[in-house]
Amino acid sequence: MKPSKLYKKLWQCLSSPEVVMKSILKSLYHLADTGDVGATYDIHKISEDKRFIRIFIFTWAECLDVIEISIGPDTIRKTRVAENRH
Repeated sequence: MKPSKLYKKLWQCLSSPEVVMKSILKSLYHLADTGDVGATYDIHKISEDKRFIRIFIFTWAECLDVIEISIGPDTIRKTRVAENRH
């Protein structure tokens, strides 16, 4: 199954890329710790400059979602790049 780009979102951001990355990671760790959504979050990749993160999400229905977040000087781009359903 070839992954397709399913969803893109762009936000303007006043915080530094470092602050944004820390906030994203804090939120992911909170989701993983609470287990409220019944999914497993795997931080697959964080770039060396900490401006890109790829997250694998294994849902309660045994589906795989892949989300990529790119952080620019004043923008955040989120792309849901794959959805693999059984």
